[in-house]
Amino acid sequence: KDSKIEKMNLDLKAWAKKVGNSMPHSGRFCSERIGLTSYQVQPDANWSKHDDTRIYHKFLEDWLTQREAEVLRDPVLSRVLWAVRAINRVFAVLYQGGLWLTQDEAQEAGKLGRHWLRLYAEVAAISLKAGKLRFPIVVKHHMLDHHFRDLLAGSQHVWTWNCLADSVQMDEDFIGHTARLSRRVSP
Repeated sequence: KDSKIEKMNLDLKAWAKKVGNSMPHSGRFCSERIGLTSYQVQPDANWSKHDDTRIYHKFLEDWLTQREAEVLRDPVLSRVLWAVRAINRVFAVLYQGGLWLTQDEAQEAGKLGRHWLRLYAEVAAISLKAGKLRFPIVVKHHMLDHHFRDLLAGSQHVWTWNCLADSVQMDEDFIGHTARLSRRVSP
């Protein structure tokens, strides 16, 4: 387990050196970061910044694509590849779009988002059937489904509200600054 995780860390570092890529803000890829302390526990990502999730998703898509022939022979990995491609495109559309999305943007993000949820449910079912603690269905998936359905419904209009406007989007540079500032002023 440790040697596989270290190999992924080295692959992540090599990938991050390519133009347009970067390392996650949370640091190196390690078993503590992904919550995989043993194969008997449910892994759970241990970072709080969405940009790290985006970075890991971009890396994972690239890593799986490089091994696509092998990946497509595995029922879980093939779905993970299709799912990460879908969710990466969803967030590209949402982050590149404005406060109001065009019909095409809303429809693409909504369809791909719902596709991601279906693929995730499939790998969760495969894992459950195999008796593995992987891919839990969490409450956030229900919330995301509402956002994706709203995008699809909104795509019937000329403009659709970008669901990112209703989420907490904090610039990475501001994290912790407010707390430091509040400790440095007099009562």
